[in-house]
Amino acid sequence: MDRGEKQLYGSQVVVGPVTKKQVVHPIEDEPNVNKRRATIGPGPIEKYARNFGIDYIVPGDRVVCSPWGKKGARSPMRDRRLCRGRA
Repeated sequence: MDRGEKQLYGSQVVVGPVTKKQVVHPIEDEPNVNKRRATIGPGPIEKYARNFGIDYIVPGDRVVCSPWGKKGARSPMRDRRLCRGRA
């Protein structure tokens, strides 16, 4: 990471230079990161990132969510259970 290289599994979290919030360090072949993670067992990157307060969506993982929710409902983008599925 110190040499500007991308990571393979998405396990490295850093402080973003602009937002000063935790972000996942850039990932090589990002759309396939969960396939690589599945071969070594740590689970999906989305779940891992939530441990750091990061709402992470793998590029190419388009989630179709309704913008309408019940009063007091969690944001559909933050809770995939409220979404209709992946396209």
